[in-house]
Amino acid sequence: MFEEMIAEIKQNGLPTFIYGAGELSSRVYDHLKMNGIHINGYVVDKEYWQGKSHSQNGLPVYAAEDILPETNCNLVIGIMYFSEEKEETFSKYKKCHLFTADYSGRFPLGIEQDCKFTNEFLESNRETILELRNALSDDASKEQLDAFINQRKYGHYRKSFSCAPQ
Repeated sequence: MFEEMIAEIKQNGLPTFIYGAGELSSRVYDHLKMNGIHINGYVVDKEYWQGKSHSQNGLPVYAAEDILPETNCNLVIGIMYFSEEKEETFSKYKKCHLFTADYSGRFPLGIEQDCKFTNEFLESNRETILELRNALSDDASKEQLDAFINQRKYGHYRKSFSCAPQ
């Protein structure tokens, strides 16, 4: 998922903005920079923008309502799920290519950002992961392990991956 997002952003060549100005937006910034993406700035809701600093990481912070309606751009949001109200707000920005990814899970605090749960990693550690999974005493724990692997590999919980599929 992250890899596809990076490839599409590089391919379309549009200006790239990050939604938000908090911890998750910093993770998004680090990941995009690590992958050679030029970032044009941050966007936040107008009510947040008023009275706040208008720069982060040396980049400008814009009020979303002022820049997004008329800007053909990539907008990267560091969460997968948001309220219906936010979904409605983002749907108004017809010129934006919207990318959502769960940066709260893929790069948690204290974990190196180059740590990747690739197919190669999972395959080369298959026996260890199976041993761990089989040592878990209940199905709920096994489901949590599967969800953890999903989150680290894909950045969200939607795609199924298990060393011992049901």
